Amino acid sequence: PPSSSSNPPKSPPGKLDALPKAPLKPLEPLKPPADALKSSDAAASAAKVEYKLKFETSSRPFAGTDAEVWFELIGEKGTSGKQIPQATAGKHFQRTSVDTFDFQLADLGKLKHLKVGTDPKGKGPDWHLSVVTVTSPAGSFVFMCGEWFDKKRGYEKTLAPK
Repeated sequence: PPSSSSNPPKSPPGKLDALPKAPLKPLEPLKPPADALKSSDAAASAAKVEYKLKFETSSRPFAGTDAEVWFELIGEKGTSGKQIPQATAGKHFQRTSVDTFDFQLADLGKLKHLKVGTDPKGKGPDWHLSVVTVTSPAGSFVFMCGEWFDKKRGYEKTLAPK
């Protein structure tokens, strides 16, 4: 007579059942090659030098901005990456204002270009930048602009030194 057990019938043993049952060991994280560590350590510990950036907003009507301004220095030895000047007190980048910021960055050598941009969000994102002067150990570099940063003409410019 058939049994009334509720256990399902066993299937015949397969290939997986034939494998030995060994305890699993946790995986160890991958380690980068030793030379990769040296190069990133060298970059991280590169000596920082002082850069002074002076932004001059023009005297045109409505030339000032409430937008976040950013810049990137491009030199013969590399790039600064995107940097955002931090307001210390009061408003910056207003009509006829001269705003100076100090940055500690890796030595970029002689500057080739300056990218400047604004975040187009907010109620006053347009800006008319006159000139930016950058002083570094490699010298003083003047980047003439005289252009609007706006929806029509774009919120980013790449400038060459004069």
